[in-house]
Amino acid sequence: MPSDLTVNDVILQPFLMAQDSAESQRQLMILLSEHAEARMRGIIFARLRSYFSSQEHSEDFEDLYSESKTRLLTYLYELKEGLRTTPCEDFRAYVAAIAHNACHDHFRQMYPARTRLLKKIRDLLQAHPNFALWKSKDQNKGEWLCGFHCWQGQSTSFISTAWVRRFYENPESVIEALSSGGDIQSLGTDDLLASIFKDIGEPINLTDVINVVSDIRGVKDAPVASFDADGNNLSLRLPDSKLRVDSVLEMREPLMQIWQGLRELPRDQFRAYLLYARDSTGEDLINLLVGAEIATEEEIALLLGMTLDEFRYLRLNRLPLDNETISKELGVTLERVYKLRFRAGKRLKSLLDEINSKKKWPM
Repeated sequence: MPSDLTVNDVILQPFLMAQDSAESQRQLMILLSEHAEARMRGIIFARLRSYFSSQEHSEDFEDLYSESKTRLLTYLYELKEGLRTTPCEDFRAYVAAIAHNACHDHFRQMYPARTRLLKKIRDLLQAHPNFALWKSKDQNKGEWLCGFHCWQGQSTSFISTAWVRRFYENPESVIEALSSGGDIQSLGTDDLLASIFKDIGEPINLTDVINVVSDIRGVKDAPVASFDADGNNLSLRLPDSKLRVDSVLEMREPLMQIWQGLRELPRDQFRAYLLYARDSTGEDLINLLVGAEIATEEEIALLLGMTLDEFRYLRLNRLPLDNETISKELGVTLERVYKLRFRAGKRLKSLLDEINSKKKWPM
């Protein structure tokens, strides 16, 4: 049976009890702006900062924020329509859980090699008697630090920052020092970490350790085309923009499958999905499809309901579009855009599964 409205968090009551569509939409906007959006953004930003040392992952932030908001909107509509049997007693906690889960799914799928390395090093730092992992005392940063057990609770200084900079400026000399002239690849992970800590002489940010070990071990995540756990959002990843041409060639087969699936979507889902999709460098899916000669300009323009001139201007000057622009382009609300993309993602994943199944099991 549907959840009892009176048991839900009081914050949700105005939205859940709104009778007409306009009031429901108004209360939803208030709910999101006052109790959800800032919290989701803060969590996603913190998770990205703890996962990467640089600020070069704005596409990840946009994808994660969009995905988190889509999941939240879906949940709220299902709660209002009585499709959820369990009430939401703490809305802010639920918002946080959605953001954390979206980040976890995103990292695991888009950066599987890095995620495995991160887990391995975190587990080692926590289990090894000589190592420690602790939260920075600076509450504004909230960073994870690591080092020898006797350093636990200490902060970092310019020394560790300078060491990391030196590693990237002259990696050969640093690696030679770490390996004492031997083969760095022959060192176990615990010995490598100990060598790094000894060379620095003070705690270091966990993210920096992951980056350094990744580079030393040659841990790279190859370009992939994948979906999140719920199939909500297609993410095309080309980690190194310098390799874009080769990467497009590598992705020709999955791009062909994606295009085949996209063409079977309802028109509004097709438009909402295609106008937004982009890779990790910011390159949009439309240009990837045209560049890989999977689809022609004329073909895509026709499916988008544009003239060829309109499409070429869009392709060369405006793509990829953000959610707000897409809502204006389609003449629908922002929430409708999220719903269209959510449904398109689930339908596209189903279509791709069907395509792959037919290839694997020919009749």
